[in-house]
Amino acid sequence: MKILRTEDVYPVVKVANYIALEGTRPQCWPRRRIPDFELILSIRGEFEFINHETGEKAVQPPGSVLVILPRELHSYSLISSKGFFSCIHCELIPDGIFADGDYSPEPFPRRITMTGGGEFPDLFRRAAITASQSGRFSEEIRNTIVREIWLRLAERWLSSAGEEKNIRLDEMVNYLNDNLTAHPGRSELARKFHLTPQHINLIFKKELGIAPTGYVHRELARAGYRMLHEEGLSVKETADRLGFSSQFYFSRVFKSVFGIPPTSA
Repeated sequence: MKILRTEDVYPVVKVANYIALEGTRPQCWPRRRIPDFELILSIRGEFEFINHETGEKAVQPPGSVLVILPRELHSYSLISSKGFFSCIHCELIPDGIFADGDYSPEPFPRRITMTGGGEFPDLFRRAAITASQSGRFSEEIRNTIVREIWLRLAERWLSSAGEEKNIRLDEMVNYLNDNLTAHPGRSELARKFHLTPQHINLIFKKELGIAPTGYVHRELARAGYRMLHEEGLSVKETADRLGFSSQFYFSRVFKSVFGIPPTSA
């Protein structure tokens, strides 16, 4: 998979709009899969995002940009009485498809980014205007505007990336350690810490060199080793104590960590 640096992002924009939502009828876009990245700016009102595959929920406040990854099964709805938002669908490069594993952007986008207003409403508005124009260079202008949006978002992601990773990583590792016998993974972390599963994997692999599931398996195997040798438990008793569905599953995880089965340790 290609790592796509921010400076190499040249979006291909498929949709750009600017929409006011009013009235008593609920506004909701339920259970959708979009093939491209979706950038949504909330100009007025609060919106709710739900990922139906991980259970992640996030409330998007006014003045923020929500990023929905390609092919995420999600719902998006207005939860205040009135709303005003702008939406852009795009692929980040013309010769690759994120959902097919062709590339991964670095830094990886956050689910919600506070913008503080500034230039973002105008950029989204201009992108929407060019979407309705048919000039000779309208498509190139629209793609360039969205490239600026991505660059400005990436600046925010990078400016606090170190702090976020350190704090969030410590919090996530503590959560995994406190709940080892429940065998939590990146889906549980996504729900609890309001990050995408992909972003969580990126943080763990970059900072610890291991995915969340791999971390949990390693710590369970270490705990199992102590139980076998210090407490004299059997393999089955150890597997039951650590929440494994069977002693065979525990043995497989133990061997993947230590290279030998628990009966030989």
